[in-house]
Amino acid sequence: MKENRKKIASLMLLATVLGTTINTINVQAEEKTTPKEEVIYVNLDGEGEIEKTYAVNIFTDSNIIDYGDYSEVKNMNTNDKINFSSGKVTINNSADKLYYEGIMENVQIPWKVDISYKLDGKEYSAQDIAGKSGALKMEIKITKNDNAKEGFFDNYALQTVVKLDGEKCKNILSDGATVANVGGVKQLTYTIMPGTEKDIVISADVNDFEMESIA
Repeated sequence: MKENRKKIASLMLLATVLGTTINTINVQAEEKTTPKEEVIYVNLDGEGEIEKTYAVNIFTDSNIIDYGDYSEVKNMNTNDKINFSSGKVTINNSADKLYYEGIMENVQIPWKVDISYKLDGKEYSAQDIAGKSGALKMEIKITKNDNAKEGFFDNYALQTVVKLDGEKCKNILSDGATVANVGGVKQLTYTIMPGTEKDIVISADVNDFEMESIA
């Protein structure tokens, strides 16, 4: 039971891929930044609260200058030293491509995500519902976050993917889902268009319930 609880609580994940940083960087760039690709990942807990946000920055230049509102940075694929001070990052890159990770603090993402679980009409936390059996109702409310940087909510679509074990979850129903069978897993995919909110409701008969991450 403890293993099941850990699985459902720790694997709830939202990965948001954006072309630029989603929080305001309070650093004045005195030197021109090096061109890069950037991916922002946001890990959520079982109820939809942010646990960790980090940027993966990708460069092909040799002498790198970058800026970010990070609490810490880490070179992901080379032994090149990262110099990081007051939001400025410099690296002498020895590889064809360099990846570095920056941990972001106090981030506001464009969407608010609220996830709730009921079993036989009784509400449970993500930790407490793991391993239980009965009639499941899971609700994922996706709404605009008014505290986030303007522009992303109105211009970016959000895709949500829920994977349910076909052996543990039967009679799965959810309006608006595109359903696919991936091995023994039922994959439910939802597309939330730019500028719109969505209330996703999933019902199923579950046995010894656990699930993979929501992406």
